Amino acid sequence: MPVTLIGEAVFARCLSAMKDDRVNASKVLTGPKAVAVQDRKAFIEDVRCALYCSKMISYAQGYMLLREAAKRTSGI
Repeated sequence: MPVTLIGEAVFARCLSAMKDDRVNASKVLTGPKAVAVQDRKAFIEDVRCALYCSKMISYAQGYMLLREAAKRTSGI
């Protein structure tokens, strides 16, 4: 059962642990330029919607994983 959200979280945790590599990469790579938000209320609403969407995806993947585990343990 592919659970991409959990997989990406674990992957990000592994990358986070590689501090020496991240420090070296920061000397070579540049990140995106910060852009001032023009419409603060619209930006906050966009972030709120994105957070809500991420929660729905997380729950959906969790329930899919539970359903698959139930199938395997019940012999269906």
